[in-house]
Amino acid sequence: MQGGGFDSEASRYERARPRYPEALFDRLVVESGLSAGMRALEIGPGTGQATEPLARRGLHICAVELGPHLAAEARCRLAPYPDVEVITGNFEELSLPLATFDLVYAATALHWISEPLRFSKPHQLLKPDGRLGLLHTEPVSDGEGDRFVRASQPIYKRFSDQRDAPDYSPPTLDAIMPPEVNLTLFKPEFFE
Repeated sequence: MQGGGFDSEASRYERARPRYPEALFDRLVVESGLSAGMRALEIGPGTGQATEPLARRGLHICAVELGPHLAAEARCRLAPYPDVEVITGNFEELSLPLATFDLVYAATALHWISEPLRFSKPHQLLKPDGRLGLLHTEPVSDGEGDRFVRASQPIYKRFSDQRDAPDYSPPTLDAIMPPEVNLTLFKPEFFE
């Protein structure tokens, strides 16, 4: 499924994918020093679930989506925002303007980018004082037996390529580690 496997199920993906909380985008804007009119580039917007909240905050967004069906869903969703452009293409191969963006971000998508370009290309696209925003979802233990997680394991096993995979147990909140970042290019700042 790497690099666009959700594309064949774009409308299902749109309906089923959990949304990101609005407070996350408020905090991203404040912590990154963003304001209306600034430029952002999104890597792998899918159907635009993390694009729309930033578009509502007035950012000019270029969103690069590999999957043509996902990009079409995103274009429909983002049609009310004239300052959003959805490009269908491979982020790794596209020629994008260097040192142009105030923010380059990926919402649970950066892991699809090949390791050699994962941080170097966003770094090249950012203005000298720009920020890289990595939004990531992680299920967390409810501390009360994780009944939903346990009950849903047969479904995951049924559709997984790894039939022998052990039952998944979500980590506790204090056990979650932030994603690894190239520290030669970026100085990490984390918030929950």
